[in-house]
Amino acid sequence: MKMGKLIDFYPPRRLWESAFPQSEYKERWNKAKKLMDEQNIDALIILCAQNLEYFSGWGKPGHLTHWPNCIVFPRDDEPVFLVTPIYITSAEETSQIKNIRPWGPVEHKAYPDRIEPTCLEPLIKTMKDLMLDDKVIGMEHGYGMFIGIPYEDVRTIEKSLPDAKFVNASNLIWKLRVIKSPLELDAAREAISITCKGVRVGFESLEEGMTEKELMRIIRGTMMEEGGTIREGPWILSGPERYKRALFCSPETDRRIRKGDLIFYDGGCYYKGYRADIQRHAIIGEPSEKEKKMFEVNLRQIEEVLENIRPGVKPSELYEVSCNIAKEAGYGDKLFLGRIGHGCGLSLHEPPSIDPYWTAPLESGMRLNIEPDVLDYPNFEVFGAKIEEDIIVTKDGCEICSEELERELWIVR
Repeated sequence: MKMGKLIDFYPPRRLWESAFPQSEYKERWNKAKKLMDEQNIDALIILCAQNLEYFSGWGKPGHLTHWPNCIVFPRDDEPVFLVTPIYITSAEETSQIKNIRPWGPVEHKAYPDRIEPTCLEPLIKTMKDLMLDDKVIGMEHGYGMFIGIPYEDVRTIEKSLPDAKFVNASNLIWKLRVIKSPLELDAAREAISITCKGVRVGFESLEEGMTEKELMRIIRGTMMEEGGTIREGPWILSGPERYKRALFCSPETDRRIRKGDLIFYDGGCYYKGYRADIQRHAIIGEPSEKEKKMFEVNLRQIEEVLENIRPGVKPSELYEVSCNIAKEAGYGDKLFLGRIGHGCGLSLHEPPSIDPYWTAPLESGMRLNIEPDVLDYPNFEVFGAKIEEDIIVTKDGCEICSEELERELWIVR
């Protein structure tokens, strides 16, 4: 095979760039510092991948948990970004934090049998350089924060700074992230639109005998052609043997789609780091009466829930609306997941959870994914129905960003 020519450019082209202008990140920093002042927190140690992206704009193409990266974010000083050497170039090009310090590989004296490099020694030195070693330090110890270092390393940080007080800052960070800025919402709208296009092209290409993998190649390929990024998912399943075994977030298989199979799609692409998440259904041939009835109930659920969304409403109240419809239709025992939705943004699942226990009221600027279910649990003779819409809470209701893709059951004859 003839090889293509090696093409270079002058001036050198930037391979990465921040999702947003510097002003967006400065605004985030200012809001964070205001909350830190209110909560008497002197600095944040940021290790969670999505929080690194939120605070820095760093467009890292993936997350290697065995090589963690870290931001030290002081309330009264400029932030410092500790970056593993393999990511220095991308960090220098994309990060809005300009004080970038490479770390490692260095010996981990506390664990001489470990061969992985560590950021702990540079982190502790940075804390001391910034005179934070006797201050109140916030760390990501709460809901939805996956910090990429083992518990022993957290203990090492605490032991190495014995005069500091460590507190959980997860709620502070979620307070920043749960209300999206206009630029974040624009990125989310684009991710959702691209996702809808990909699913449309896939469903319109659907035919009997196609494998799940063939269908997903079309869907993912369309999303990438439209400018989306695939990090994990989206997912698909089809046929009775997959309904019960796989349920959600299931990788596609070589199973051939047959007449009578219901195809369940879940997930979406990313755009500028922000994730889309929708669910749609298609079927080869005519649906059964049982499938039709369950789908009709699910349509009523999502329509009623969407009608009730507005600032001030509690997620628990939305959950009750959905449950009442299912119970009145005789499907009270078919509510499988115990919640009907979640927030979304840089992470697939963010606060709030739309469940019976989440009582903090909705606010304008939140992104929600509404996904009530009526599933044929536990036997799964048919799948049931689980439509998901990706929405934004507005000052007087909601914007249904995914409505460009029909939510009804797609029938392929």
